[in-house]
Amino acid sequence: VRCEVEDGDVLAAAVGSVSEERWRSAMRTHAAHAAPLPPSAPSFRIASLRAGQHDFDSRALSSALGAAVSALQPSWRVDLEAPDVCVLALLVNRSLLIGALLPPFSPRKSDPLPMEPRQWLLRGERA
Repeated sequence: VRCEVEDGDVLAAAVGSVSEERWRSAMRTHAAHAAPLPPSAPSFRIASLRAGQHDFDSRALSSALGAAVSALQPSWRVDLEAPDVCVLALLVNRSLLIGALLPPFSPRKSDPLPMEPRQWLLRGERA
């Protein structure tokens, strides 16, 4: 999901951008490129980074987006250390980008961004 947030409540607009249609599309893409999710209670984590002047912090953004994901996937549980799905949200001023990271990734509870052990990243090459 990529969008420009208009004037008003940026946090509400960010949450509103996670529609059922967009979520289902993201999960279809995830399923096409990742191992199948566990049949019972998959887990997820929101990783958020933001820059610019906002009346909320990254934790509030993660929490609000987590509530949106929980509303779409009520049986899913939050797991900050070993989630099955990691949703990344980048908010720069009024530009918002939300996506699901494809494995492999190594979430770190104390760091907003998971490590991505991709060989081209380790060697400094561009894809």
